[in-house]
Amino acid sequence: MPIDLIISSPLIRAKETANIINEGRNLPIKIDERAMERNLGIYEGMPNSDEIFNEIRYYTKNVPVENGEDCQSYTKRVFDFLNDVFQTYCGKYENILICSHGFFLRSARWYFNGLPTENEKIVRIKNCQVDVYEKTIN
Repeated sequence: MPIDLIISSPLIRAKETANIINEGRNLPIKIDERAMERNLGIYEGMPNSDEIFNEIRYYTKNVPVENGEDCQSYTKRVFDFLNDVFQTYCGKYENILICSHGFFLRSARWYFNGLPTENEKIVRIKNCQVDVYEKTIN
């Protein structure tokens, strides 16, 4: 797939992925803190098999996260970032790759497909998962 610009989270694993993908391409890589993973506050470092991780993933429940970001606040951050990416780079770059993280990909999916409803299903994001979206600019 052709890529014209890479935007990466500043976290090491995302930057390493961006650099690997960029080998032989020599594309600009922009680092943007808004593409960082969700701050899970007191839940950072806990196994994602713990029940609380099922609860904090739900947009509709919006469980507060002490010293971190609730799902709706984080999703707003991602939406604002994506809106800014389109306003800033559309017309300059055709294919933009964003190297980020699982919660980011979940929120990006909501950006393109609509926010979840009460019948929300949790979608597990796989490591190195690639999601492709097309945004039409009017």
